[in-house]
Amino acid sequence: MMEMYNTLYPYKERKTGLWNDVETEAALDKIAVSKIKCPALILHSGRDNDVVMAHADYAVAEIPDSEFYLIEGGTHFGFWVSDYASEAQKKAVAFFREHL
Repeated sequence: MMEMYNTLYPYKERKTGLWNDVETEAALDKIAVSKIKCPALILHSGRDNDVVMAHADYAVAEIPDSEFYLIEGGTHFGFWVSDYASEAQKKAVAFFREHL
């Protein structure tokens, strides 16, 4: 987790790219996720302040054969660092094994 976290800093080295992403994503309407033809596991943390729950709700509603998993109490990095990270990781591994 720390190796990934360390890629975020120094911020000045990624500021231009980050703002390009923000502007590009703001111009998007809805992504046609209904075209996804494989099983999908949608994970979202209960206290993610970076990505709204509506994104997960939309994906689950639109992607055929999708499954939702809420990471209780987790923030944006809840899959890696939360009291429930190990359960979320086990869920992901089980999902992938089931759909190999």
